[in-house]
Amino acid sequence: MDRKQTLEKLVRGEPLKVLFLNDLGFQYGAGIASQRQIRSLLELGHEVAGLCCFEGIEEGALPFAFGPGRARWQGMEQLTELQPGMQVDEDALIHTVFRNIQARDPDLIIAGNLHGTLWPVKILWALRDLRAVTVAYMHDLYLVTGRCAYPGGCSAFMSGCDQSCPTPTEHPALEPEKIAAAWRERRHIFCGTGGVALATNSHWTLSMARAALAEPYLADAVPLGLDTHLFRPMERRVARELLGLPQDRFIALIGAVNHDDLRKGPHFSETLIKSLPEHVDWLFFGEHSLQIKASLGLPHVHATGLIRDIRRLPLLYNAADIFVGASLEEAFGQTYMEAAACGIPSVAFRVGGIPEVARHGSNARLVDGFSAAGLIEGIEFLRQNPQARAAFGRSGRSLAVAEFSLEAQGKRWTEYLCGLARRKLASLPTGGMNGNSPARRERNRWLFAVHSAGKVGSTSIVAGLAEAGFGTGTSRIFQTHLLNPKTLEGAYRRNPMGKGHLDASHQLLDLMQAGDFQHCMVIAGQRDPVAQSISIFFQNWSKYFGDRAPRECSPELVLEKLHQNLPRLTRYIFDWWKGQYEEVFDVSLAACDFDRARGLAVVHTEHKRTLVIYNLERGMKHLPAVLAQLTGLRALSIPRVNTVADRSYFKEYGSDPDAEGLYQTILETFRLSEDRLDTIYRHPVSRTFYDDEQTTAFKNRWVRRPGPSSKRATPAHDRGLIASARNSSSAGNGSSDTRQRDITCISYPRSGHHLLVQLLLRYYARTLRPKPNQFVADGDGGKGYARLSSHGMSYCEYYGHCRSIPCTDPSTNFQKNHDFGLDLPDLPNCLYIVQYRYPLDSVVSYFEFKHAIGHIKDSPEAWLRFSWKATIYWQSFIRKWVHENGTNKLFVSYKEILRPDGSCLKRVLEYLRPDEDIDIGFIKKCIKQKTGAVKARNIQEFRYFEHRHFQRLEALVRAEIEDLGFKLRFN
Repeated sequence: MDRKQTLEKLVRGEPLKVLFLNDLGFQYGAGIASQRQIRSLLELGHEVAGLCCFEGIEEGALPFAFGPGRARWQGMEQLTELQPGMQVDEDALIHTVFRNIQARDPDLIIAGNLHGTLWPVKILWALRDLRAVTVAYMHDLYLVTGRCAYPGGCSAFMSGCDQSCPTPTEHPALEPEKIAAAWRERRHIFCGTGGVALATNSHWTLSMARAALAEPYLADAVPLGLDTHLFRPMERRVARELLGLPQDRFIALIGAVNHDDLRKGPHFSETLIKSLPEHVDWLFFGEHSLQIKASLGLPHVHATGLIRDIRRLPLLYNAADIFVGASLEEAFGQTYMEAAACGIPSVAFRVGGIPEVARHGSNARLVDGFSAAGLIEGIEFLRQNPQARAAFGRSGRSLAVAEFSLEAQGKRWTEYLCGLARRKLASLPTGGMNGNSPARRERNRWLFAVHSAGKVGSTSIVAGLAEAGFGTGTSRIFQTHLLNPKTLEGAYRRNPMGKGHLDASHQLLDLMQAGDFQHCMVIAGQRDPVAQSISIFFQNWSKYFGDRAPRECSPELVLEKLHQNLPRLTRYIFDWWKGQYEEVFDVSLAACDFDRARGLAVVHTEHKRTLVIYNLERGMKHLPAVLAQLTGLRALSIPRVNTVADRSYFKEYGSDPDAEGLYQTILETFRLSEDRLDTIYRHPVSRTFYDDEQTTAFKNRWVRRPGPSSKRATPAHDRGLIASARNSSSAGNGSSDTRQRDITCISYPRSGHHLLVQLLLRYYARTLRPKPNQFVADGDGGKGYARLSSHGMSYCEYYGHCRSIPCTDPSTNFQKNHDFGLDLPDLPNCLYIVQYRYPLDSVVSYFEFKHAIGHIKDSPEAWLRFSWKATIYWQSFIRKWVHENGTNKLFVSYKEILRPDGSCLKRVLEYLRPDEDIDIGFIKKCIKQKTGAVKARNIQEFRYFEHRHFQRLEALVRAEIEDLGFKLRFN
């Protein structure tokens, strides 16, 4: 049987010979995940075997038993000769693994965790020579980084891991000088038309893989499942009696493979136990859980040790009232899935893939940011609300049965493998597998650049060229957005996480300039600019809405964001043609003989280049015939892929129907004024691609017409109108002369928020020593104003008061918020004061603050992990609140607040009350009075200061630093 026959077997869904390859068999979390995948494939009737480096006792303790006629489990074999310490060189190791796999002649190889073996990742590349189809399964991020499974706050793996890795000695360790090569090697293995396919355990892992690799050959999510007959609700009284636990106590279960793993947040567990001593008993399972119980010496803490037989786990879950997780990083979270199947709710941090199985408000309470107080709040909510607890449990059970059963997992594998096989079959050459046919040799001389501003069918064109046999051998196909050398470096500075795309652009540009290919074709398209802008907007959902799924966003909010960003999106599309097409190829669009009836043009230039430009509406219909003629093919087809109907935009959110429905709603309701549409369609790019008939049709689709059926509230961006409405609504009100709940101070922590509040309080109270009310500990453990009302300024601390937007007190007109979850909406009828600071000053100060209130350990390791996360949050905060600016925002830098001339405070006062006279003399008095501001810190005196680490942090956010006008200190 050859490769083609194997692929056809996968498409037909016939029984397969499947071989699993991993490091530790069925041991630990990834091993349990592998065992569950094997179960689902056996249920489908496949024959399954396994190869591993280290076999544990679990393989014999967990038999696979099925009825007569069902598939067989062939067992797990340990490759003892390939264990670390056996002094086997890399080539010999790959040869041994290859030989063992070849002897079994499988149809499908699923390679999971490999980093526990220290086997090289390029084993996966060697397996491509077998007839079997190879799939690399991502249990974590090891396959897309330079060496680590969980990068923490480090985002270097997005742009290029190297010897500056902050954790080279942590498992899986790798010599620093080898890290860059390992990172590049993964891009070679998984990218391009010949790359190894990836399957991921969650949509979050998938999104990270796609972002890190830029152009993986094939990557899709195959989330895990479990035996819902084993993990099911049972009588709690019986479970507690069997485990010797008290019947009358509220019990919280905490489980992890290794509680010493900092990634699992062990310091939070200790904080929770000490914070809730009277109301909650704690049950731990996992390695070092017995040590936790012994070290605490408390009667209400129970432990079981590591549970190696997973058949015992349902008893633990059913003995508990809730499951509590404090993971700081989690690609999927099997324990949350197990809790859901057993019908108990979870409390956890909103990180990684956890929200996909522990869904906030349905079967879990999720906490934004890493706050013990947030976990305690969730625990107390469920403890005090037994009805909600029961409802959460029922919802979790329903979710597990519907989406995370073995049957559901098997169905996902079947769909994934069928799609993979179809794609591989389409890419096989018509002249056979040996690649020696005349047609194949001719095609190897082509270089294609499918070059677009986005969302014009470029992915479909790439798929069509691949199906025709291009992109294999020495021919190359690139899909890219940038080719202008002048913009490549600037693009990297603005978005370091997109370096994979930029590397591909550099490589393509080098190949084009070298002129080694006999033919070079550049294909670029245009679409109705408004429709294209909407599509690009949805494709970049996370840029505008963070990690919120479409179902969490109202159409009104999405429309508002779209209106705010449409000018930028259309400007990008039009500027792209000049900067990425005319400047690179020295071809003027206006001079092209564009056939509007057929919607395309072919331009031949020097250096063996052919430029094909088209519009999506008419040109895509004629493009296959034109490309076939230019390449000498009899026929070429362009499949329809990567569309909204295919639900490719929102797979990572796990809410495809909601996303598609929202997209259609926006298309139906989004409207623009006639003047704005005239500006768009009079642009030279629009006039090049579209005639008057098409332009009129586009305008009729998008124009805002008068009448009750199409009325839509116009966003109130004019600050003067807002101020006027505010003043008129509050006339004669002695307690407040501002409209209620319309001012929010959004600040990155330690950027001078409380300093600004004190200055405002002094100014409005007209005294340098005002008497604040309700001065209490805020939600972070520090001191702050829970509620404060003085001379027209009614202020809410949010974290120490209501944690509600708007405030539960209707008289409030000024709120604080740090937007830790980056999900706070940017509402047009609200005024925002946005405060920020040079990032490393803020991060160091924030670390000191968190340590002072007991939320973080004072250690180099804690600082390292915290600093990466906090710096990346600073970057996201700036991109959302400062770069996405608008007329309803005032930006305040920390260094501006205490200027002796009072200009900063004057700006704030004018912003809040534009019609009020400002007393500049009293402003200066307020500033001169002691405000509690700390003397400027010398950051190099920080006890964990290490120049190289601060240099890496600063490099991570260099673009944002420079955009804000801060000086670089360490680069």
